[in-house]
Amino acid sequence: MRTSRLSWVLAMSLLGALPAQGQDRGDPDSRRDEMERQRHSQWLVSARIAAIEMFHSLYGATVARWVQSIVAPTGMNAFLASSTVTVLPGDVLQVQLDVQWQGGVIGRTYVTRVQWRLTESQHLAAVVVGDEGLFGTNDVRREHLDRYFRGTVYPALLAELD
Repeated sequence: MRTSRLSWVLAMSLLGALPAQGQDRGDPDSRRDEMERQRHSQWLVSARIAAIEMFHSLYGATVARWVQSIVAPTGMNAFLASSTVTVLPGDVLQVQLDVQWQGGVIGRTYVTRVQWRLTESQHLAAVVVGDEGLFGTNDVRREHLDRYFRGTVYPALLAELD
């Protein structure tokens, strides 16, 4: 029991959720700020875990098929080759997805890399940061991809947190 409490204290202090030594814990504003930092840190941890689980489930395969259908509509056999979820400065959660798919006359394999950034309060952007497809991604497809993540994937992640 002692070890788990110590681990929790260390984790929360590293995330900035606990007050600095010597900080006046009796001040109501200080306590409120501390509670808000702790709640927000807990949200980041929970959201990161939920995103990892979400993209490693069947939902990840669904997102991969949608990404391929938006970015390379003539492609086929899309699957999620990899996903990485990290916390960036400014409490931004970033999900990087590598979607592998086949296209062209001989069915060559291509990879499209998407980075999705979000915060607790909003979807920031979903952008194609790498595309091996022959024709690239145009503005209309990039906007469609961003709308898909904003309107479908972001609400799905929030639902996982409820």
